[in-house]
Amino acid sequence: MKIASSEEMPSIQEFFPSIKNDLTKVTWAHYVDSNVALEVALKSKVMMIVSDVDAIFKPSLSRKNNKVFPIMKRSPGVRRGYTLQQFMKKVSDAKSVAVKLNFDRIIIFEESIKILKDMIGKIKFPLWLNADTDKMEDKDIDKFLSLCTHNFPKATISIGMLHKGQKIGSERGYNAKLVTQMKDTLTRNNVTQTVAFPVDAFLAAYSVDTLPALKDVQGITDSALYMYSLSLFNKDVYVVQAGPRTEGRCNPFYGSQCYKLSSPLPVRPVLPTQVPSLA
Repeated sequence: MKIASSEEMPSIQEFFPSIKNDLTKVTWAHYVDSNVALEVALKSKVMMIVSDVDAIFKPSLSRKNNKVFPIMKRSPGVRRGYTLQQFMKKVSDAKSVAVKLNFDRIIIFEESIKILKDMIGKIKFPLWLNADTDKMEDKDIDKFLSLCTHNFPKATISIGMLHKGQKIGSERGYNAKLVTQMKDTLTRNNVTQTVAFPVDAFLAAYSVDTLPALKDVQGITDSALYMYSLSLFNKDVYVVQAGPRTEGRCNPFYGSQCYKLSSPLPVRPVLPTQVPSLA
């Protein structure tokens, strides 16, 4: 796989010139949550590796300033994993993949930013910072965006359409109120860097009249819809830990496909219908 850019946090298009600006050709590995899974993903030559960031909390003597140690979230049955620092170093040494990191708690992101800043000179690959906003309060979403814009202006920001406590109504799809909420959130936090909007493919099909408005966010010139699916199978590449408890098992809720680590890992785009831009 030809890698063109060696600059700090290049775009997907710059890092993978072979896709010729067609983001539907980007291949993904999800749930890369162990050292074995990461090795398999790297050998499979996928372009984008996705992993959730969790943390170990250790109480301090004062009880008010508990220490937070970011680690890569592990699936049940996975015994050995990486700290965030170890994971990022491994990816940096590979020099062949981009990374999307998922965060669902602001306290974990605050500590992770410190680690990522210390490694900023080594992050010469595309970096996506994703907030699972349906688990965050509005103030935490604002803090997430502020930390991104002030510390990683070259990273791609990814934030969900729903905030904590919100649900899709009976009308299906992302209504105009949710789209306006997204635009206001980005504008309020002075976001001007590249943004990826993660949307459910099924709901997006019912939102063709509302989602195009996301291309008109003040100050943002580069954005895209990142479509995922909880029901369509065989679209993402999922890497799972092989073992007596987990081999051949996946949670069907996520529409995932399991592969034994001893077998070849198929490479597929996220979705054939993924929209590369909102233009």
